[in-house]
Parts: sequence; C-alpha cells; structure tokens
Amino acid sequence: VGGGLRPNAVIPFRITKKQLPDVIRKFYKKKKLLPKDFFSENVVGKAQGVYVPFWLFDADMTGSVSLDAKKIRTYRQGDYDCTKTSHYLLRRDGSMSFSKLPVDASTKMDDDLMDSVEPFDYSALTDFAPAYLSGYLADRFDSDPDAELPRAESRMRESAKQQFLSTAPGYQGVTLRSDAGLHLDRASVKYALLPVYLLS
Repeated sequence: VGGGLRPNAVIPFRITKKQLPDVIRKFYKKKKLLPKDFFSENVVGKAQGVYVPFWLFDADMTGSVSLDAKKIRTYRQGDYDCTKTSHYLLRRDGSMSFSKLPVDASTKMDDDLMDSVEPFDYSALTDFAPAYLSGYLADRFDSDPDAELPRAESRMRESAKQQFLSTAPGYQGVTLRSDAGLHLDRASVKYALLPVYLLS
C-alpha cells in the first residue's frame, strides 16, 4: 500500500465476523423463499470481509436542459366532452454538486453488484492506516480513474436530469428533450477502501 497504491481514506469494518451471522439472520428472517440451509454455520460462516477499492468522485454538474411538457384540460361543451392539450417547451438552468460519488475501482467486482450495496456511511470515513486491513482481505485498484470518470459522469447526469424533471409540478407528461447543455466542472477524485462482506 505504498506510494501511489496507498488509499486516501477507508471506512473500517464495524460489524465483526462474530456479529455477522446474527446480522444476516436478522436481515433475512422473513425471506420465505431462501434455501433451508442458508442460515447454517457452514454457509454464513464463509462470509468474507473484503476492502473493495473505490474511486470517490467530487464534481459539479452545471448547465441547462430542455423539457417537453403539457397541460391537459377536460371540459363539457354542449353534448360533447372536450379535451384540450397545450404543449410547452421548458428550459431549465442550474447546477448540482456531488460529493464522494463511489465507483468501484476493481475490474474483478461486478459494477451492478457494487452499486447495489450503496449508500456507504461516509460519517465513518477516516484517513487510511494499514492496521485497518488486519483480519480482512483487501484488493487494490486495477482501473484508472480517468477510465471510470464517464461512468461517474453518467450517474451524476442521471441524477441532475431527475432533479430538473421535478421542477415542473404544474405540468403533465414532462419528458426530457435534450440534456446537451449539461457539463461536468471541477471534477476531482480520491482513492478509498470501502468494507464489503461477500457471501456465496
């Protein structure tokens, strides 16, 4: 973990391996479709604590989007039920700041699987010290942060789009026409080890 391989930060394991079987049993207690031997010591005892390498991205998503929206009004006119639909083009400008957006830095870990364990408790994030690794496996990054930045940007862009779509409460059928005006500013990255228990 020396030199460029040394992480900036770590979230230490808070659940010990002795506590883990009880935590797993409590979490899965009412899941009726699990195999009968799922809770056996043989299975639960094989859970392995691994420090997974992550890139933590900070950035601002700034710019504008165009939205298509409509207002629908129904009314009665004589013997007829009428529907009037008005179409609108909305433009929104704004910015969002993102802090510590995690993207796993190991090609050996499935991206969707790692996304599913979020969110991590960043209040426990602390400066890295090798002593935290004692008793656990640890992987090191094998992907470049520049190669992972597009994935982080895609997640930030999706969050920004959802936020922009929510800014038109008086309209119906709001859809995104274009997000070409959105761009990433002031991107930075830190290397961290985050705790994951793997259970096969």
